[in-house]
Amino acid sequence: MATHDRRSLPLTPPQNGVWFAQQLDPTRLDYTIAEYLEIRGAVDPELLAEAVRTMVAGTETLCVRFAEVDGVVHQIPAGPPPLRMETVDVSDHPDPDAESERLMRAELARPTDLGAGDVCRHLLVRTGPAAYRWMQGYHHLVADGVTGSILARRTAQVYSALVAGEPVPAVECAPWQRIVAEEEEYAASERCAEDREFWRVRLDGAPEPVSFTGSVPAPASGTTVRVSGDLDPADTHTLREAARRHGTRWSALVMAAAAAHLHRAGGTEDVVLGLPVTGRTTPDARRTPGMFSKVLPLRLAVGADTTVGELVRGTSASIKEALRHQRYRIEEFTGTGPRLWDAAVNLMSFDYELSFAGAPASAHNLSVGPVEHVSLNVYDRGGDSPLTVQAEGDAADVDRDGLEALRVRFTRFLVALASAEDEAPVGSLPFLTTEDEERLAAFAEGGAGPVAGDASLHTLFEEVAARSPERAAVICAGQEVTYRELDAWAEDIADRLRPAVGPGTPVGVCVERSPAMVAALLGVLKAGGCYVPLDPGLPAERIAYIVRDAGLRTVVAGPGSRDRLPHDLPGVVDASGPADGSRSGRRSVPVPGASAAYLLYTSGSTGEPKGVVVPHAAAVDFVRGHLALCGAGDGAGRAERFLGFASLSFDVSVLDVFGSLLSGSTLVLATEAERVDVDRLQALLADHAVTVADLPPALLPLLDPAGLPALRFLSTGGEAPSGDAVDRWATDGREVWNAYGPTEAAVSVTMHRVAAPSHGRIPPIGRPMVNHRAYVVDRGLRLLPPGATGELCVAGAGLAQGYAGRAAMTADRFVPDPFSGVPGARMYRTGDLVRWTARGELEFVGRVDRQVKINGHRIELGEIEAVLGRQPSVGQAAVVVHAPAGGARRLVAFVAPPADGGPVAEPDALAAELGRVLPGYMVPRTFVAVDRLPLTPGGKVDRARLRVPEAAARPEHPARAYGATELALAELFSEALGTPATPDDNFFELGGDSITALGLTSRARARGFSFTLREVFAHKTPAALAAAVGEP
Repeated sequence: MATHDRRSLPLTPPQNGVWFAQQLDPTRLDYTIAEYLEIRGAVDPELLAEAVRTMVAGTETLCVRFAEVDGVVHQIPAGPPPLRMETVDVSDHPDPDAESERLMRAELARPTDLGAGDVCRHLLVRTGPAAYRWMQGYHHLVADGVTGSILARRTAQVYSALVAGEPVPAVECAPWQRIVAEEEEYAASERCAEDREFWRVRLDGAPEPVSFTGSVPAPASGTTVRVSGDLDPADTHTLREAARRHGTRWSALVMAAAAAHLHRAGGTEDVVLGLPVTGRTTPDARRTPGMFSKVLPLRLAVGADTTVGELVRGTSASIKEALRHQRYRIEEFTGTGPRLWDAAVNLMSFDYELSFAGAPASAHNLSVGPVEHVSLNVYDRGGDSPLTVQAEGDAADVDRDGLEALRVRFTRFLVALASAEDEAPVGSLPFLTTEDEERLAAFAEGGAGPVAGDASLHTLFEEVAARSPERAAVICAGQEVTYRELDAWAEDIADRLRPAVGPGTPVGVCVERSPAMVAALLGVLKAGGCYVPLDPGLPAERIAYIVRDAGLRTVVAGPGSRDRLPHDLPGVVDASGPADGSRSGRRSVPVPGASAAYLLYTSGSTGEPKGVVVPHAAAVDFVRGHLALCGAGDGAGRAERFLGFASLSFDVSVLDVFGSLLSGSTLVLATEAERVDVDRLQALLADHAVTVADLPPALLPLLDPAGLPALRFLSTGGEAPSGDAVDRWATDGREVWNAYGPTEAAVSVTMHRVAAPSHGRIPPIGRPMVNHRAYVVDRGLRLLPPGATGELCVAGAGLAQGYAGRAAMTADRFVPDPFSGVPGARMYRTGDLVRWTARGELEFVGRVDRQVKINGHRIELGEIEAVLGRQPSVGQAAVVVHAPAGGARRLVAFVAPPADGGPVAEPDALAAELGRVLPGYMVPRTFVAVDRLPLTPGGKVDRARLRVPEAAARPEHPARAYGATELALAELFSEALGTPATPDDNFFELGGDSITALGLTSRARARGFSFTLREVFAHKTPAALAAAVGEP
């Protein structure tokens, strides 16, 4: 067994974990674990204080201070720590229990000084004539939950001896030097290697962590919110009886219920829970105070069809396996990356009774240490006492009401699982509480407003044109067209279309961005047709596909776009206007609101896009709702200037064009050159004093809001905007809205007004718009409670008719709405994962399928893979989205050679082939050649194992001259890592971890630098650190 100099001992692995976590945020005050002993009888405060001092002096792990020695943290033996134990009498207070808890928590909040060995907190509170509460608290570096019970027993023994005038019993624990040596001996043993292999296999391919609230943890505030409540005695009895029936412990039922709860709340069938354990695997450890505890990742499989019996038996077996291998340090697998779980369940027994010189005492938990997100604690006090369920979380993540709702929901779900038959499927267990159902009913409704009825886009435009004929309708590239001129132009196009166009007939529009493009849209609608955008910038094969799939026989084309069309197209109508600007005098015939207004093509998983048919009523309802939101009126109010930015192939163009024209505003239409040049776009917005705009999130950081004082209303959507980006715009009274909506639901169905500051958090996608409804459902289309992640289904006036020529796909995605109570109502399954916040707003989480959004474009990765797979030189293909730290999201394609062994084509050649079929935004910029794609045991492509090589993942460092500070920090990196480092190298990509980072900060201080461990994690490279911390 190894030996150590008793004057200085290294930290054990559990201690290292606590030290590292606190160094990331030294200001946090919640690293003290604490409990109080409720003593029911008379107590001598002075003798109890003496007993506590004796207990502390005889506990080796409490008599230490912590310091760095040669860059490594050590615990150094010292005398007993300073002990302050006040006695406070609150027996006359109106609420002694509440006041005593307030005093105890205030004591726990006092900062500790690890360098001085200040690691203990004690307080005695008198709550009644013969009722006391003794609180003991210790920094997590020196104590865990078991330590509290050991020290409580020791104190009770010492106090009882002092009262009786008897000798104090000897201390029964192992020296800490032996504990450290045992840990080092284990690390070099075969058992450690066996444990490592167990966890390597068990955690291979572990899923993304899922939390009880469904949200991603925010930076910790250090303020803990907690709620608790006891199970009914009958429910506690049911739980214990169920455990006996299943041949396991009640704790296994709790963990099984937690796993099933996460499955129901998040849809995942591969769940990892955090299971706190004592970590005391040796006789010495079991009797010695100190920090031994750890959290094990408990990985469980659970699906809607998993039976209760299967889940409980599987959970029980998994717990036993995990406990057999608990000694291994799990952090070896996670390193500096995120932990494997965001949901932990702490199972704690306080079933011991103590006697303080004949006065009985029972233990009650106060704090289990830092709470990173949301966890559940279940306490067993033994005997006939009911179980207590406590939920606690960081105040940055959850409020008290949301936490209480979670506690009640979990408690009821736990009882339902314990009461269920063994063969009952997990998916059949009741999940929602009555309170949940009431809140969801309120959240779902966007409210009722005027319905579109048989109003149509073009007839509403004609009404505006009749009221304000000489007002500017469109401005583009120096050309200005009035409402009268635009109406006449559109009527002229309609006249030429009518012989070949009937109600709902699809007509292509392939016109350059100009007033002619707007006239063409209106002309198609006036003729009774349904316009189909054919962006001239699309590849010719893509245009040809849409022409075929939509069955287009007529296209309105501009002079520069005719050559983009198939040569065998029967009819091409010139988009040019009448030479004299006159109009025919014929008015368009109104069409029913259910008649198709436009047909837009979106990415499809089969390798071919699919067309979405949107009726006039849906489009009119959306436009009216948005105009009401931005206060643009109905054509009789103030004249606005709308930006026309979106491509016609993007559904936001409906807002740009018709939001402007139906409100009597002026459409400032950006040319293609202005759309792709930030400086020119900024000038366009400023020169024309645009007041209302919708811009994709990617543009927000590139434009200057200060230079656009006229812009009073900005909406953004298509993908999640960053909080920092929208903060820049939500100033000076400007309204900024985050919008969400699929093409299948007429542009936008939910909206959220952004309020700065966002503190860097992505804004929600908001609440349903007027005449719309929103539901969050699980895979069985059952409603999920607030906080749970599920698929978003939308319903109401904005729904599309379906997919053109794809009845089966339409039936799959547009399904009956079982929640509205309206006969025949439908809802659209968006495929987007969302969750309700406690305030009734939706937060976007991700996709159910493999569809993504990049720079506002909806992209089906399977479509790119299908096109790649058709290339002769590609045998297999997989496309992923790569998001390097600090970089933009981009597409990366992995390609394997064909079965005949031929080589894969060069990346440039593959990109060129894809570019002939796919829009530019769907062409990957990086291609990675592999021998074959990795597969899961089920034979599917294992995308989690597709790693972007370093050379492809990071751009080459530009050649430049480095500063003295950058070079000095690079030298420190090299010393800490034992490998050469340049100022642009990432500390963690070179093999750095939490321990070497601590060594780096120690070396840096010795050289005169002053930066924290948190700054190393934040900046990562010497160059970034130099910019942040400056010279020494």
